Order: sequence, then C-alpha cells, then structure tokens
Amino acid sequence: MIPSVVAVLLWAAAGYRGLVLYSRRELVTWAYLIASAAVAAAYTAKLVEGTIDYLSPYVGDLVKHLLIVVSCAGVQVLVLGLRTAADSKPSVTKPVLWASTVGAAMIVTFALAPIHAAQHRFGDLDADHGQLLWVGLNRVVFVGYLSYVLLSNARLYTRNTSAPSLVSTGYSGESRAGGTAAHLEGPPDVGAAVSLRLIGWGSLIGLGYTGSRLIYVVAAVVFHRDLTGLDAAGSVIAVICGAFLAAGMVAPRFVPWLLRGINAWRKLPQLYPLWAHLIVTFPGIKVATKFPLTPGRADFRFQRRLAEIEHGLHGCRLPVGTTTATDSPDSPDTAIRAVALELAKHRSTWTNDSGPTARQLMPQTSQGRELSVAAIHLEQVEHLVQLAGLYRQELAKQSAPPALKQGIEATP
Repeated sequence: MIPSVVAVLLWAAAGYRGLVLYSRRELVTWAYLIASAAVAAAYTAKLVEGTIDYLSPYVGDLVKHLLIVVSCAGVQVLVLGLRTAADSKPSVTKPVLWASTVGAAMIVTFALAPIHAAQHRFGDLDADHGQLLWVGLNRVVFVGYLSYVLLSNARLYTRNTSAPSLVSTGYSGESRAGGTAAHLEGPPDVGAAVSLRLIGWGSLIGLGYTGSRLIYVVAAVVFHRDLTGLDAAGSVIAVICGAFLAAGMVAPRFVPWLLRGINAWRKLPQLYPLWAHLIVTFPGIKVATKFPLTPGRADFRFQRRLAEIEHGLHGCRLPVGTTTATDSPDSPDTAIRAVALELAKHRSTWTNDSGPTARQLMPQTSQGRELSVAAIHLEQVEHLVQLAGLYRQELAKQSAPPALKQGIEATP
C-alpha cells in the first residue's frame, strides 16, 4: 500500500511540474519535469519489475536504471540552470551526451550478458548473476556515471554557492526576471541557494552509495562473494541521498514560500498600531482576511495590510507647511521618521487638515536608480514597515486612545 501511495505522489509531483512547464517554458522547468518524471517512472518500474520481466528476463532492471540515468541528466541540467545568470543560457550538450553514452553502454553490456536464455527466470539480477563479467561491467558503467553526476553536482555547489548569479538572478522557483544582471538589484535568491546546498549535500552522501556498490560489484565478479550487508547499507545511503536531492528540487519554490510566511508573522505586530488607527479613521480601506494559519495566508494578510496602510496614507492629511521628504531627499530614513512623528502628533486631525497627504511626504523609490520591479516593491515594503515601526515607537511616548480596540471591532 505504502509503495503505491509513494508512486502516486511522485507522479503527482511530475504532473505539477508539467503544469508549470505549460505556463513557463524555460530550461529550469524542463529540467524539473524530466528529473521528476524519470524518478516517478523508475520507482514505478521497480514496483512492476516482475511484470516487465515477462518481456525479457531482467529487462525491468535495465529499464529502471536507464530511467535513473535520465533523471540524473535532468538534475545536472537543473543545477546548471540554477547557477547560471538570467541573461545567459547554460549548455546542456555535455549532460545529454554523457547520459546518452552511458545509456548505450548499459544496453550493450546488458544485451551481451548470458542471462537471456532463462525465459522464465525472474528475480534480482545482482543476486542471480552478479558474478558474471558483463553484468559487472553494466553495473560499473552505471555506478561510474552516477558517481560522475554526484561529483559534478557537489563541485558546482562548492564553486558557485556564493556566486553573484545565485543571489541576483531574480529566480523565485518558477521564473526569472528579465533584463541584464546589472539591472536586477532584487532580493537574494534564497530558494536557489538552499536548493544547491541540499543537492550538494545529497550528492556527497550519494558518493557513499556508489562506493558501496562498486565494492559490491568487485567482490561479486572478482572474488565471487555476496556482500549482503554492504548492499543493505548502500540502500540506506541511497534513500538518504534521494531525500536530500528531492528536497533540493522543491526548495526553490518551498523555501521562499516558507520564508515569506515567517517574515509576515514577525512583522504583522509591527504594522498593527498604524494599521489599526488608519482603519478606524478610514473604515472603507479595511478588507477582511482569514486568520494566518499557513505561511501563504500570513503573507497574504501582511501584503493586504500593507496595501491598506498605503491607501490610508493617501487620505491622511497633515498640517499645511509640513515637509519632510523634500527636506532630506538623500536620507529616506530621516524623512520616514519625520512622517511617523507628524502622524503621531496630528493623529486626531488626519481628516481635518488641508495640507499634503502622508503618502506625498514619503520618500520615492528608485530615485536616480534603475531597479527591477521586484526591487522597487521590496523597497516600498521596507519603507512602509519602517514607518509603522517608528509610528509605534512614537505612540509609546504618548498615551494611546483607550477606545482603539473597541473602534476596530466596531469597524465593518
């Protein structure tokens, strides 16, 4: 039952990658789909290996390992795509050529192995014929290629985990922002960095599996010994390696989603005083949101409250003659602090004054700079969060209205 559930989950993940590819036809999404679909197919082939063997003795073993080769090629292309800047395209010729060569060699060695006469013999190829030379060569080719892929992934991680391309590609798990690297002053791409880290660690762990398999093959072919214990240990290492690689494949999307939720949970209390006063003064800006039980819901409430604060600042007027941003164009922090002070000082006359709005006094983003849309949004968020925090500090110096909570609850 459990293996069947695992197979369904693997195919569901591959199907999701197919939906993503339908909307974003990029190299990284292609690599995701190939790697995930090949893993799902290899696992399914392992479950129905006995049925496949009806076509030819032990052919299920060959199909299973060939699918793993395809998955390895997909992972290599994925790693190359994650570490390459958005304005350049990685070369996939080498991974595809290696995978094709290895696949052909495995087919040839399997075909030359004297195991096809046993028309009704189904079982484990290593246990039944592991001592045969051609079977040993088949395993050496596979294990050697797997070791090469794992070493390449680990080397790419160690060489490029701190490269600028990792933190400025604009890659958020599904797509990349356009433009040259010089124009992409966006937030760090934590998801891609964590993905490479997990794939690097998983690759290093996987080398333990390939080493155990190589020893097992040599012992079987040369010394005719069946090292069952070593084979079992290698299987455990393979499971751990697979877990790290699977986590690395989902990290580019999952990690940013989780971090956005944590950031929202941490900053929502900071927004509360300014947001609460604004929705009491301007009830029309409030939109009900569900309690943030999940990271996605928390981020939605955080973004919703930022928008409500933004709308409230457009209607919140300060006394005539109040100027802050124009007084310190080169110091946004000073301007934001001045706006927070004026908001707290004149809170009772937000709707009565005829001066400039609080939003007009806030510093403008990207003045004199060429930023990406993501970077502009990030800067706007930082300004609003900073304003809310400074406003909260100013309120601590004054007496808060006792009817604030009642006013919020009475707001429709």
